[in-house]
Amino acid sequence: MASPTTTPPAPARTSLPRLDAGGIQRLEWFRAGLATPGATARLARTLLEDRRRSAPGTFLQREPALTSEPLPEGKLTVEAEWDGSCQRALVRLGEAAHLYGGGSAGGALERTGASLRLWARAGSESESEAPHVHPIAIALRVDGSALAAFADSARDGLLRFGDAEFELTLEGEPFDLWLVEGPDVRALASALRELLGACALPPAWALGPHSLVSDAASASAVLEYARELRARHLHCSVLLLDEASLDRGRPFTWSRSGFQDPARTLSELRELGFRALAPLEPALPVGKHYPAYKSGLDGEHFVLDGKGHALRARGAHGPSSFPDFSQASARGWWTTAVAEHARSGFEGCWSDANLPDLPHVPGGTLPAEALHRGEGGGSHGRFHNSTARQWAEATRVGLAKAHPTQRPYVLSRGGDLGSARSCASAVVAQRASWEELRRQLARVLSLQISGTPTVGIEVGARHGTPSPELLARWHELAALLPFSRSARGALFGHGQEADRAIKTALERTRRFLPTFLSLMIEAHRTGLPIVRPLFFADPTDRSLREIDDQFLLGDDVLVAPVLAPTATQRTVVLPASPSGGWFLFDGGRELLSEGRYTVEAPLGRTPIFVRAGRILVTSPAKPPSAAQRIEEPELHVYFDPRQRAQGLIREDDGPSSADGVSTTELSARVARGRVVIDAFANGVEVVDRGWHVHAHGLAPVKS
Repeated sequence: MASPTTTPPAPARTSLPRLDAGGIQRLEWFRAGLATPGATARLARTLLEDRRRSAPGTFLQREPALTSEPLPEGKLTVEAEWDGSCQRALVRLGEAAHLYGGGSAGGALERTGASLRLWARAGSESESEAPHVHPIAIALRVDGSALAAFADSARDGLLRFGDAEFELTLEGEPFDLWLVEGPDVRALASALRELLGACALPPAWALGPHSLVSDAASASAVLEYARELRARHLHCSVLLLDEASLDRGRPFTWSRSGFQDPARTLSELRELGFRALAPLEPALPVGKHYPAYKSGLDGEHFVLDGKGHALRARGAHGPSSFPDFSQASARGWWTTAVAEHARSGFEGCWSDANLPDLPHVPGGTLPAEALHRGEGGGSHGRFHNSTARQWAEATRVGLAKAHPTQRPYVLSRGGDLGSARSCASAVVAQRASWEELRRQLARVLSLQISGTPTVGIEVGARHGTPSPELLARWHELAALLPFSRSARGALFGHGQEADRAIKTALERTRRFLPTFLSLMIEAHRTGLPIVRPLFFADPTDRSLREIDDQFLLGDDVLVAPVLAPTATQRTVVLPASPSGGWFLFDGGRELLSEGRYTVEAPLGRTPIFVRAGRILVTSPAKPPSAAQRIEEPELHVYFDPRQRAQGLIREDDGPSSADGVSTTELSARVARGRVVIDAFANGVEVVDRGWHVHAHGLAPVKS
C-alpha cells in the first residue's frame, strides 16, 4: 500500500565568495574533440603573472586534440586566483542544480553546502576525508543536462560546494581545469571515460563475495576454512590472504613455516573453486638479508629523507622503506618483483594500506619532508594522493607479466580519478552502525558517478561488532554490488536466523552474476556506472536527485536495501518507466506504476524490482564450481502491457587477457499461449541453447 510522503527539510542556502583573479594573468581556453554524441569538453590552462603555467596533468590517459577557443558567454562562468601557494577555481553554473562528486567522502550523495578535504586518508572517521580522493564536482541541471568539472592534479586541497557553484582549491602549483558537459548523465559518463580511460575489466571470478582469511599463517588453516565454506554451501569465490601468510610481514614472501609449497596450496584452492589474492603493501621492512629490500635499496627505488637517504618510517612490521612510484625505474622494479612472486600461482593482489597508511607515524603517512625524484620531483605532499593509483598500475603490469593469458585483478583501499584503469576499489566502514551502513551506499554511488565503476564494500566495520541483524543486512546490501569482502567469521556463526539470511544473500549474488558481468563489460566499454543513483532513471525528475538509500543496477533493476534496525517493511520510490512500470523480482505479478510503495522486507529479503518489458538473465543459485561461466542461464521475462520484452546477455571467457566478449540479444513474445524466445548473437540466430524461462506479467489467455 502507499505510504505518506515526507519532505526533508531544505538545506541551508550557501553561496561561495567571488575570486578576484589575483596572481593570474589569464586562463587559456581550449576545446577538445569528443566522440560522445552531444558532449563537449573544455580545458582552462592557467598562466600566472610570473609566467608559470599549469603543471603537467595527472589523470588523463592521453590528452585529446585541443583547439584554442574561449569559453562561450552565458550562464556558465569560471573565476580563478593564485595566492602564491594555492590556486582556486570557482565554477558558477548561473542556474539551479543538484551537486555531487568528491569521491568516497562521507555524508549524503548530494553535496550542496559540503566541504571536502582532498587528502587521502584510510582510517579517518571524518565525513570530509576519504581514501578515494576525486577532485571532481558534478552538476545535474533542472533540464537533466549534466556538467563535470575536475582539476587534473593529485595535489592536496579542498572541494567546496555552494548552491549553484563549486570551488576547487589545490596547493603548490597551478592546475588544468576541465569542464565536461553532456545532454544527460549517461553522455557525461561516456565523455569522462574518453578523457580518463576505460575501467579495468576484471576476470569473471572476481565478481561477488570475497572473504578475508584472517590469521592465514599456514596452508592447512586456509584450506580448512575453504573446505568449511564449501561444506556449508556458501557462495564465495575469492579468498584474501592476510599478512600472516608472509614471512614476518614482508612483501614478496611466503611464511617459511606455514607455506612450504604455496603453488600446491593455491592449486588445491582452485580445485575447491577459489582464487586467492595475495597481500601486497608498499612498505618494505628494513632488513639486510631481505632480498626485496636490498634490491630496492641498491637500485635507489625508495622515497628519500631530507638527507638523501632511503627514508625509514615505522610501518606495521617495524621500520620500513617505501617505493618511490613517481620514478619509472621504481615502477619497473616493483613490476618485476610482482611478476616473480605471482608465478607461485596467485592471480590477484590486494592492499589495505597503499596510500601509504602508517598508523604509528604522526599524520598517518610519510612525513612532509619525504622526497620523491620522478615526474619533476618534490615533497610527499605532491605525490601522496597518487600513490595508491601508481601502486595499482605497477602491480597490475606485474600480474600480467606473470600470467599473460589471464586477466589481472588488483584490489585497492585508496585511489584517485585515474585508478579505475588499473584496479577495483573497496569502501570500508569505520564504525559498526546503521548510519555507517547507509552512508557506505552513498559513498559507493558517489564513486560510481565520479568515474570509478568497479566498487564494492567491506562487510562489517573496523571498530565495533555489528549485531547479527546489522551484519545480515550488510550482506544483503553487498549481495547486489559488484563485489564485497568480509572478514573470516562474517559468513556464519551468528545465530540461525542471521545465518539463513546471509546464506540467502550469497545465493542472490550467485543468481545476479550474469547481470554484474554484463554491466561490468558495459562500464568498460561506455563508462556508465554499474550501480547508479536513482536519478539515472529520469534525470529530469528532481524528486529522485537526493535519494541515496536505493539504487539501480544498470537501467532495468531497482534495489531498495533495508538500512534500518528491526524493519520488516521498506518504503520504495519507483520512478517513471516508459515501458509501463515495474515488477517485484521474486514472485511479482502486479505491474506497479510510478509512485511510492511500502513492501514487505523481513530479514532475508531485499526488495528488488525489474522494469516491465525487460528480460533479466540469472544463474541458478547453486554451489560454485571452479568454472565461473554462465551455465544453464535462466531468463526472467517481465512482459510489458503489449506482451513484449527485450534484453541481452554479455558473456566473456573470464580469465582471458583479451576482451573475448560475446553479446546475445534476446526478445520475448507470446504465440498461441506460449512464451517464445528469439536470440541472436552477432546477427546469427541462436538455436543451440536451452533457456529456462520464468514469465511475469502474462495477460490471461482468452478462452
